[in-house]
Amino acid sequence: VGVDGSGLMLDEARRRLPKHRWIHSLIQEIDFDEEFDAVICWDSLFHVGREEWGPILSRVARWLKPDGRLMMSSGGIVPDDGGFTDTMFGYEFYYDSLPPDRLLELLQEIGFRIILGEMCDPPDGGRNRGKWATIAVRTMG
Repeated sequence: VGVDGSGLMLDEARRRLPKHRWIHSLIQEIDFDEEFDAVICWDSLFHVGREEWGPILSRVARWLKPDGRLMMSSGGIVPDDGGFTDTMFGYEFYYDSLPPDRLLELLQEIGFRIILGEMCDPPDGGRNRGKWATIAVRTMG
C-alpha cells in the first residue's frame, strides 16, 4: 500500500508496481482500519509542519502490528522558528522537522522503541541541512 499527495508520483508508482494499492491522499489526512507489519515514511514527513507530527505518528503506531517497524527520515539541522520553503526540480516545497532528539523522545512517548537513529546525510553547511534516519519498533499492545 502506498500513499502520496502527488498524483504524478502515484502515476509513476502504478507504472512500476501495477499490482500494488496506491492511494492519493495527504499523510495528515489518511487513516487505515487495517494493520501493517511495517510503515516506511521516507522523504515525506518533513513536508508537513512539525505540530502535526504527533498525531500522524500516533496513527502510524496504531496501524502497526505489535512489534511492527517504522522506518522514517526527517530533517537534520532544524531552525528553531519552524519551517521554510525551498525549490527542488523547479517546484517550491515546504520543509519542517522536529530536531532529532525531540523526534526520538516523541516516538518513545507514543510507544516506540528506537532501534536506530542517525544522520544518514550530513549537512553540507549550505543548502543541504542534512537528513536524519530513524528505525523504531512498536512496543505498545
